[in-house]
Amino acid sequence: MDWEPVVRKIKADLDARNAAREEALKICRQVIRTSSNAIRAVHRNE
Repeated sequence: MDWEPVVRKIKADLDARNAAREEALKICRQVIRTSSNAIRAVHRNE
């Protein structure tokens, strides 16, 4: 049995999942920064 096509498919799937994970982390970090700024603004009565 030739495993190369199976390995390629698995690698492509893992690469896609990793890219989605990285994008989600980027968005989460932005949400955390924005939330932090909002909390500080509330504490300053802005």
